[in-house]
Amino acid sequence: MLDTLLRHPNVERVVCGHLHRAITVRFGGTVAWCAPSIAHQVALQLTPDTITMEPPAFGVHLWRAETGLVTHCVSVDQGGGPLAF
Repeated sequence: MLDTLLRHPNVERVVCGHLHRAITVRFGGTVAWCAPSIAHQVALQLTPDTITMEPPAFGVHLWRAETGLVTHCVSVDQGGGPLAF
């Protein structure tokens, strides 16, 4: 995929998902965005012994010629946890 993006510098954004966590990264001369899940999110935790849930979410994309692509991450519910992993 990197080779393809480098050959096409007009790519505005790569959107994919879901990973149960919205993640944005600079990649191949553009921005890659992993969509959140509409089931639940997994909170960022650096300890592997528990999982804390966050609310489900989704992305809303708005294209305008003057600003380009704007993406909003929208939560739709409350999460639960911490839960034993």
